[in-house]
Amino acid sequence: MQRLVVLAASATLLIGVPAAAAGEILHQAKWRTVDLDQTLPHDLTHPEGKTRWELSTVVLSDSWMRTIHEINGGALSVRDTRNPFPGPVHYSPAARDWWMPHRATAPLSEPLQFSEIEGRDADELWIRTQVLGSGWVFLPSGPREAKLQRSLVMRSTGGNGGFRPDRVVYRWIDPRAGAVAEVWGRPSADGHSIVEIEGAATIESLLQGGLPLKIFRDEIEISPFQRLALGFDRMGTCVVGLNSCVENADCTGGAGDKCTIPISEVTTIPHATMGDLIAASSWDFTPTQLADSRFEIGSTTAPINAAETCNSGQCGFATSPQMGREDKNFVDPLNAFITLSATEGEQRTGDYTIWLRGGVRHEGIATGALGESESRFCYVGTDINGDTRPDVPLWRFAHQDMAGAEWYMQTGDAWANTPFSCEQSVFNHVCPNSCGLFCELWIQGCSGLPGEGQQASVVIGEGPVTLPSGHTINTLLIRQVVDFCVYLADGCGFSVESVHQAIYFWVAPNIGTVVRLMSEQNESSDTTFTDLQETDLKYGLFPPRSISSSGETDTTISISWDPGTVTHHIDGYKIYWDTDSGATTAYAFDSVTNSLQVNVSGTSATISGLTAGTDYYITVTALSDYTDIASGVMTTYESLLLPATTSGAAGPLPPELVATTSGGLCTPATEVIGVSATKSGSSIEMCWAASADACVDGYTILGATSREPAGNFSPVVPDTGLVTCHTFDPSETYFIVVGKGTGGTGPWGHFGM
Repeated sequence: MQRLVVLAASATLLIGVPAAAAGEILHQAKWRTVDLDQTLPHDLTHPEGKTRWELSTVVLSDSWMRTIHEINGGALSVRDTRNPFPGPVHYSPAARDWWMPHRATAPLSEPLQFSEIEGRDADELWIRTQVLGSGWVFLPSGPREAKLQRSLVMRSTGGNGGFRPDRVVYRWIDPRAGAVAEVWGRPSADGHSIVEIEGAATIESLLQGGLPLKIFRDEIEISPFQRLALGFDRMGTCVVGLNSCVENADCTGGAGDKCTIPISEVTTIPHATMGDLIAASSWDFTPTQLADSRFEIGSTTAPINAAETCNSGQCGFATSPQMGREDKNFVDPLNAFITLSATEGEQRTGDYTIWLRGGVRHEGIATGALGESESRFCYVGTDINGDTRPDVPLWRFAHQDMAGAEWYMQTGDAWANTPFSCEQSVFNHVCPNSCGLFCELWIQGCSGLPGEGQQASVVIGEGPVTLPSGHTINTLLIRQVVDFCVYLADGCGFSVESVHQAIYFWVAPNIGTVVRLMSEQNESSDTTFTDLQETDLKYGLFPPRSISSSGETDTTISISWDPGTVTHHIDGYKIYWDTDSGATTAYAFDSVTNSLQVNVSGTSATISGLTAGTDYYITVTALSDYTDIASGVMTTYESLLLPATTSGAAGPLPPELVATTSGGLCTPATEVIGVSATKSGSSIEMCWAASADACVDGYTILGATSREPAGNFSPVVPDTGLVTCHTFDPSETYFIVVGKGTGGTGPWGHFGM
């Protein structure tokens, strides 16, 4: 048979490759085996119908390594050190999408078929995969953004005898790391579940072959009133008195007493210094809740408002496209601390830069030292003496995946301005009052040493953060150091203030900064300090942490969701659904446009008017009404919605649930192909190609004694199951093979003898 000849040729080619021929390492990870003799978490044994999986409690046993090499002609060599077989297992090139799903090129709707050669044994594998949800999986090694996939693996032993169900595998796929957890076992008759678990494992660390986290320009540079971020500035602690404090005036313990925020208090695992904190691979900021905060902070983007700040005239950025505003204590507008920053994007040769053109800190505060009362800066144009101020880059995106693609930043990137050189760039007065004496200030490096007189940024790492609301998000960690001395007059002969301040940003794609930690104004080191001047720990506006299915009928799906631990800012929810994922196309239905189909009660809802036996992709967003302090205009903001990504790849932070209505009839729509027959005595072995039709849950062989219309054929073997070869002793001569579903049989493929 030609099919077998082709398979044998492929097997011979791969068997001839010695283990030493393994080339480039494509992927390498350290794994741990799950001890099946211990109690297994429900999310491992029943993973469907949810978007958040708690697997951190699994008991682990053996540690082992999985290494994937590329060998001749694009084939793969996969070595698992847990495997008693001494050499690697070889796979034909089509296996690449299976072993490295984060780099897959073929759509999941197309089954995979490839050869597997272990020693001199050559099998053929056929795998059908379905995505069952997107969210976060929590492993002993830490949290991972992931899509849950269920795969039916069919095996043809030695390339003979057709395919038989081998196992069902549930895999959690991190879009930047590949498979990070898996559980497999004996398949049910329809191939949709595991009857008996045979093994499970979780990743301990990825050593090679992952994708970097990327943040793209259009995920940071957004339109006015497009995004709302809400956070906490944590309550301080007096250095001497050790009492809680909002400001220095609350600290009355004597000399040296002041209000600071100990770094050891901001994360679940205490860190003594900032260097210790940033050395971690993940961060949990949940210790800060509303009761632990001194202010709530609202951050939005608004049009430049010349009436609100005189910077627009002094800096010449009245036409700048946008202004970021941060309203600390926004719940009390008359006593709010307002920070404004005007930015302007520029496409340059080799990068896209967002420039910081000017800004205001503590707008309207008339008393206090520099940095405590209203102060403003200009980083554009010329000063009062005609000296050109250096341009200061706030963000720089220096990479493209290909020409014409969007620009992005990643770990290792760095940028800084040309050092300040005694330009008048700072104003120390309350606008719109007249400037007065000593309100115009000059800045430059304090002693002329390298690195001074700059605002310099570097992307120092990446990792997931868990926020006060309990949401976990992938981020880039960026350090920005502001360094200069302030002078009263041109010539910069007498310094009245020095600034060396380190600010750490955890920045998420499409969300922006989710954590900001700011050192005291003048620190001697960027990493050894132990106290913070200010924090901004975001608690919203985010979609629910998780969505789960709580029941299905023929026409309804009931869901519930976990909005997180901080909810006082949420004014409602919006539910979206469709028969395909919102990650690829916009959802066709939502609870506003199709309100008669949805009954919402608190954090649960029932969607009605659905089609029986159909998969639905469902997500939920949170809504929040926020009033702009400057204009008094209220805007209803909505949390992030697919197809936006949060991982620089096909990221699924907005959780998406896949749920299926009950009942319904599913009839295969595709013809069974590749039908063949081999006769041995009175027996016939019929084989056919496995069907990719999702409705197929088995096959039927029909027969007739003469050439007849298809309708006159009668069942000879009513149900072969999912196997693709069947041996029987028929009295008929002509045969038809059809896919079998709950709604009947599909088109036919035939063989006549």
